[in-house]
Amino acid sequence: MTNPFNRLGLLGVTVQLVITTPAFADDWFYGHPAPTISAAAAFKDWHHCIAAAAPRLDDHKSSVMDIALAIEPLCIEKEDTMIDAINKEFLDKNSGIAANMSVTEMVRVRQEAHTNFRQTIGTLILALRKGHK
Repeated sequence: MTNPFNRLGLLGVTVQLVITTPAFADDWFYGHPAPTISAAAAFKDWHHCIAAAAPRLDDHKSSVMDIALAIEPLCIEKEDTMIDAINKEFLDKNSGIAANMSVTEMVRVRQEAHTNFRQTIGTLILALRKGHK
């Protein structure tokens, strides 16, 4: 008779391996749909989204970071695509790094990118404000 806890332990290890290994299908990129556009095109789409949202939300009195936080959810899908396109292009050129990249690490990299791009949104808002004076 087999011990059910041994089976659960093996199942847990198997699940952990599946979760922490990179997706190998061509249409998936570390748990997300693979980007279908270049990093440059994705950046341009994200930038246009911000430039379109800023005039609607920026009263030119509120703090830039408050406006950035309001814009971010409106452009989050484009930002996700941009982050994955940038990362995919980088990892395609750096197979050694890609070989050691786990889904867990990619989640961390994505989160760090979102934090950095929030500051970039603030910088773009400042540039738009300067252009409207």
